[in-house]
Amino acid sequence: MRTAVPASVIEVIVHRAEQLKPRGLANEAQRQTKAWYAIFLLMFLRGFRSDTVAGIDGTKDIRQIISRVCVTVTRLKKRDTSRLQPVVVETPMGPTAQHPRSRALRIILDAAPEIGPGLFGDNPTQVSKMISQKMTELLGDAIGTALPENCFCSSHSFRKAGASTLAAMQLNLFTIKKWGMWKTVTSPERYVDPEYSASQFVIQMMDHLTPYMGSGQTHEP
Repeated sequence: MRTAVPASVIEVIVHRAEQLKPRGLANEAQRQTKAWYAIFLLMFLRGFRSDTVAGIDGTKDIRQIISRVCVTVTRLKKRDTSRLQPVVVETPMGPTAQHPRSRALRIILDAAPEIGPGLFGDNPTQVSKMISQKMTELLGDAIGTALPENCFCSSHSFRKAGASTLAAMQLNLFTIKKWGMWKTVTSPERYVDPEYSASQFVIQMMDHLTPYMGSGQTHEP
């Protein structure tokens, strides 16, 4: 059964990405590895689907504006032609440099130039499969020890983990719907695992979405 990426694995992603050299000092293999970690974090933080990620060119679509990281996305869902206008998704840095969300966003910004056609190749429809393969390659050990028997993770598991974290924070379905850019308030119900164990680390990554911390903004440019 496909399940959400465990909270412990999200923390492993941040830790392993931080161990890699900054982009300017890294070799090509290290830069690409960090880019995959950044993609995993984007999918968790913003609930992006693999086909949405496939449409991102980090050289122009990911940028920092003051204390917010802005990502422009255009491909929200396969076969969905109703929203061709680009959408800008904003995520604020955390209140301190060592806040989990600040750490994750710095990884995304450093890896941004590597995210795009050069990483995904000429067939964006294969990105979901590529992400799942990279999860096994880069996180297989961490995932394998954290999952119950007969469960597995794939590219969609980051979206499930994000939605389940928000539900564990007791945010309502309307807020989760807005976060995941779903069309109906009932759609998130299929993604939320009521038994998901959300650690303090992943809760802090999402705490900008609580009523007391403001919210990540989504708007059309």
